[in-house]
Amino acid sequence: MSNYTLRALSFQEFKSPFCDPWLSIDDTFSMLAGSIGPQMASVGASMPCDGEMAGHILCSTLIRECFSFDDIPWSVVRDGLHDYAGRFTPSVFVNAYECASWGYIMRYYFMKNPGVRFVMITIADVNLYNLSLWDEEQIWGRSGYGCCTFLIEKEETTSENLITGYSKGSNIIMEFAMAIRRATQEVGDRVVSLPFFPGNVRGIMDAVLKDRIVTRNCHERWGHTFGSDPWISILEHIRTQQEGRGMMEFTACSLALNGYYSILDIDVPHDAALVLIGDTAAI
Repeated sequence: MSNYTLRALSFQEFKSPFCDPWLSIDDTFSMLAGSIGPQMASVGASMPCDGEMAGHILCSTLIRECFSFDDIPWSVVRDGLHDYAGRFTPSVFVNAYECASWGYIMRYYFMKNPGVRFVMITIADVNLYNLSLWDEEQIWGRSGYGCCTFLIEKEETTSENLITGYSKGSNIIMEFAMAIRRATQEVGDRVVSLPFFPGNVRGIMDAVLKDRIVTRNCHERWGHTFGSDPWISILEHIRTQQEGRGMMEFTACSLALNGYYSILDIDVPHDAALVLIGDTAAI
């Protein structure tokens, strides 16, 4: 068993272009807030009445550009989200660790708030400027876009089931796969939830992890959806195991192109609130 439990998880897919390219960045973010703000509120509703949250943090690989270019202040984005998310509005934006940001966020916020049980994270990757460079890349192939929000509960134990690290060599895929292999030496039936990569790249990881139970590579369906990949993969896997489902154990894994990675053992109880927005129903 892990000391981390997934209480709620929601993902919604966005097409590219997200909106009319002639819209101002303010209007674009207003549209985005109207799409992802209710999702944040819905996931936040899974918080127990007596629960205390270390924070809700928004992270992204892509939408950092609007802040880098000074096109819109974070305070305006936050206020726009508050209209829909209310008390579950994210207070901070993080992008330094790209696809792996969620793991670094968890490590920092739980470390800074000992005894607090919950943290909420939203991963939003949208091609707001409709830049073709984001649509495809040599390593990750075709990109997918969307927003993932999840609520995690941490139990205070002597064990720690979160690993964050950095691939230092020239072959980050192989180093990442080896890090997962080391982290999953004694996992039993725990399912390793991997990022979505093209077949040749994913093949390297599958070869290293050939004696592990790994999730299906859904790159053809979703593309590479950045930090959301392992969370979508969990949703997809659970859909195939629905009948009589009890507690399921996963190892969620994300890799950033700059070498950072996050590896997390996480348990998903039968009553977790799991949703693919735009799908026919909650899982």
